[in-house]
Amino acid sequence: MKLLITSLFTIVFAAGLFSCSCNCGAKMQNELPKNIISKGNDYLISKVGDEFFEKFIFYDNANSKETASGYYLSYIFTMPQHDFIAEQISLHVDKSGNVNEKLPVIGIPDCIESSGDCYNVDSENAKQIAFENDLPGGIKDWKVEFEWQPEFKKYLWHITSTTQESRNADYHKANGEEMFIDPSSGDVIEKRKWNIF
Repeated sequence: MKLLITSLFTIVFAAGLFSCSCNCGAKMQNELPKNIISKGNDYLISKVGDEFFEKFIFYDNANSKETASGYYLSYIFTMPQHDFIAEQISLHVDKSGNVNEKLPVIGIPDCIESSGDCYNVDSENAKQIAFENDLPGGIKDWKVEFEWQPEFKKYLWHITSTTQESRNADYHKANGEEMFIDPSSGDVIEKRKWNIF
C-alpha cells in the first residue's frame, strides 16, 4: 500500500513538473521582440499620455502574438477605482513595429487625464440616466454593459431593454430599445430600437 501511494505521488509530481515546463515553454515561445513591444507602448502613450499609460494600461504577453504580416499586440486596460473596467486594447503592427491602421485598433480609452478622474458614471448611475430618458422597463432586467463600441470608437455604457421575446427550438424573435451613455459625462449618445427576427 505504501509503495502504491509513493508511486502515485511520484506520477502526480512528475505530471505537474511536466505541465509547468510545457507552460513555461509556451510563454517563452510567445515572447515578442522588445523593440516591437516598445513601439506599441509608444503608440499608446501618444494617445493617452505617459502617466495614464503607466497607471492603467498593461502589456498582455499571453494574448500577443506574431502574425503573417507582423504582430498582434494586446494590452489590459483597468482602473482599480472602477471595478467595472477590465478591458482589452489591441492593435496590429508590421514587422518594424509601425501600427497598421487599416486593421482595427480597439479599446484605446479617450479618458486621458493623468489623474484618471474620468469614467465616473457607474452602472447604477447609468441605469438612473436610462430611466430618466425613458428607456422602457421591458419584460426582463436590463442588460447593462461597459464596453468598447466600434461604431462610436469609444467606451460607453450600453443598456439593452427587451420589450418582446419569443423562442423555441427553431427560432428566436425579440425586440426592444437600447441606449448608449457616455461614462464620463453621463450624456445619452444614442437611443434606438433593436430587433432579432
